[in-house]
Amino acid sequence: MDEDKVDSLAIEAWKKTVDVQQHFNEICMKIRNVFATLIAGLCALIGILETRAKDIMIPAFGYEIHGVLFVFLGIFGISMLFYFVDRHWYHRLLVGSVMSGLDVEQYLSQRAPGFSLTSKIGDNSALDITKCTVSNWILFLLAKVLFAEVTEKEGKYLLRSDAKLAIFYKSVAYLSVIAFLFFAWAGGIVAVPTD
Repeated sequence: MDEDKVDSLAIEAWKKTVDVQQHFNEICMKIRNVFATLIAGLCALIGILETRAKDIMIPAFGYEIHGVLFVFLGIFGISMLFYFVDRHWYHRLLVGSVMSGLDVEQYLSQRAPGFSLTSKIGDNSALDITKCTVSNWILFLLAKVLFAEVTEKEGKYLLRSDAKLAIFYKSVAYLSVIAFLFFAWAGGIVAVPTD
């Protein structure tokens, strides 16, 4: 196959790879949008249960359990489910398309300038939390508490997409566990008196 034909095929492969990257990125953003909407709705449900239906107690296992506790459990489960689908399903597909794009760009950049979209996005997507600010310290601590990887590169601390996803989903999940425990301790679980 002649060199011009190979270059033409490589350009077509690059275009298709960018389309695939956009496709998986849109899917990931839609997943996060649905998640945020669902969590907002569940938080509204907690408010309604607390203000208008304070006495909703559900008998189970010799206890009466406030309905809000089931919502907190739902938030935890939904958060971890969406994290799994986003991080371990579609995000991996996005990363695969990015790796493919890098391979094609490496070939094309030797032929002509301007084929560096994937690599430029990758270079600029990490969040630099090196500077000593309150928000950076909070992000650093959240990453450590939530077992999200903080990458150290050239003296900088970076949050890459995997760590950002963990902070986004796991912070909601773990906060719901803390709220569950607090609410249970504050009277959300009551032993049923035996006669």
